Amino acid sequence: PKSVSLLHALGDEKTRHAVNQAHLAAWQAALRYLEERACVTRRGRNGRVRERATGFVAAAYQHRTSRAQDPHLHTHVIVANLARSPDGTYRALDGRPILEHYRLAAGYLYQSQLRFEVTRSLGVEWREPVKGMAEIDGVPDEVLREFSKRRAQVLDYLERQGSSGFYAAKVAAIATRDRKEPIDLPRLREEWQARAAEHGLGRRQLKRLLGRMVERELDEHKVARITERLAGQDGLTEKRSTFAGPDAVMAWAEHQQQGAPVERVLALVDRFLRLDEVVSVERFAVGRPAVFSTRELLRHEQAALRLA
Repeated sequence: PKSVSLLHALGDEKTRHAVNQAHLAAWQAALRYLEERACVTRRGRNGRVRERATGFVAAAYQHRTSRAQDPHLHTHVIVANLARSPDGTYRALDGRPILEHYRLAAGYLYQSQLRFEVTRSLGVEWREPVKGMAEIDGVPDEVLREFSKRRAQVLDYLERQGSSGFYAAKVAAIATRDRKEPIDLPRLREEWQARAAEHGLGRRQLKRLLGRMVERELDEHKVARITERLAGQDGLTEKRSTFAGPDAVMAWAEHQQQGAPVERVLALVDRFLRLDEVVSVERFAVGRPAVFSTRELLRHEQAALRLA
């Protein structure tokens, strides 16, 4: 989230270290989830036999700015196209589990873990998550826009091209990106502080963001309310008749407004999927998540069949 990058860029050394450690813990937790669920190799004729591999071969490196030289804390994790199969042989990865089934859920888990870590270390409050991601409450929208020049460039390109969607945005990001320039970080940080202060996020306002919230888990009453909603007609089957395990992961991660560790989110998901109200439609297989529906939806389906 841009507000987290701003906290990292504008805060003192202690704040910067806390945000950096939170980001590190979050992306590593998300990567562990991908390794557990989506690190799959194939063997046999036409690669029909899928096997869980022992882990990714990857390299990670961290950046703190965008190409437009705005604050943008992020880590690239480059995963090699090979992994060790159970028999000890290195084989190519099966990309479908990563790209089709688990990629988005890993992103939502990163955001949940990040909110948890930043709340625990700095006591910030969060806005309502949108598509899994939340900004820090109290950071003005004007500041977020001012430091999101790359986003503005991409949106302007999409508007001029008359296109939209995930893949169009990927094309726009490549078409609009500038060459990387050498960065004088101390000078850049002074410039960031001046720009932020102009738009309502000076040192005093930045300090007020901290120490506002104590880390706490959702109580059982709130968990029950979320469970009831997700299993009902406005929940995971609102627009589709079935949902996969990663869909439930995304839903539960997004409901952790103040954040939660990945292990906590996955435990809530496991508990939810064991409810009598949730029905298994397709079993889990290596590299392919299980598929579920709800008894509430099945009752509607049976009524429609009787009517037909």
